[in-house]
Amino acid sequence: MYKYRSAPIHYHFDSQSQVLKSTTRLTTPTLSHSKLASTYDSKPWQAKMSAQISAFLQQNVGMLGLSDEKKDGDGQGGKGKTLLDYACGTGMVTKALQPYIHSAVGIDISPSMVSRYNEMFAPTSSSSSGQFNAKAKVADYLQPHTEDTENKEDDADFHLAVVGLGFHHFHDPAQALEVLKNRLEKGGVLAIVDFLPFPAGGHSHGHGHEHKHGEQSHSKDGAFPNEALPTIKTSGFSKEDMASLFGTAGLGDVGFAVMDGEVEMFVGPDERRVVRRVFVARGVRT
Repeated sequence: MYKYRSAPIHYHFDSQSQVLKSTTRLTTPTLSHSKLASTYDSKPWQAKMSAQISAFLQQNVGMLGLSDEKKDGDGQGGKGKTLLDYACGTGMVTKALQPYIHSAVGIDISPSMVSRYNEMFAPTSSSSSGQFNAKAKVADYLQPHTEDTENKEDDADFHLAVVGLGFHHFHDPAQALEVLKNRLEKGGVLAIVDFLPFPAGGHSHGHGHEHKHGEQSHSKDGAFPNEALPTIKTSGFSKEDMASLFGTAGLGDVGFAVMDGEVEMFVGPDERRVVRRVFVARGVRT
């Protein structure tokens, strides 16, 4: 069974569903994200890391259930494949996979992140072709008792769902996989892009995500990038961790790949350099 490396959270098994659940009450945060969104990818190391991860995803499109043949010039292709980009930020995952999919829905709890995403994929944007449909909205699927800005029941039967560098922020990763699995069509792929295990307490990063889907967290000083530190719930995941989590969620045909090399981040007021290894893990809804 998967065990957390950091946050002390108590779990129990639901006697009927056998789904691992957290006994911690989940509440939606109300912190402002506007400053974080406005500085996303503003530094060279952030842009470099996004480019590295985008290339990594494109090298593994087959693992994600996508054809490695890109769409043609008029935006056709992708064989009707639909993407759920969960905790989407400003759209790194959508942009990386755009050549291989037909449409995308981005979900984030931050209105400013959603706004940046929608600006990037607006029909007049250089990142969007006239035939590609990508739209983000503010929602939190990990909060069953909260109202989303739009009906979340409309967002189902995706071919692919991806969480890009947000999974280690989730208070209950097992619950997140169960919820996102239910957004997939039968045979759909759920993929997690995140970091291999790293030393706990050493991850005050500024990779552009402050995902607090399904949790409540408060910054000590509210300053970016340190404001992301309190939201980090797990200090990375191993291949065995992901296999256990996918198995608990009832996902099969598990795959795991590690990106060559490292990504580097410069964090905190002293811009301390830290490095991480990135992986992609996938499970299939059976």
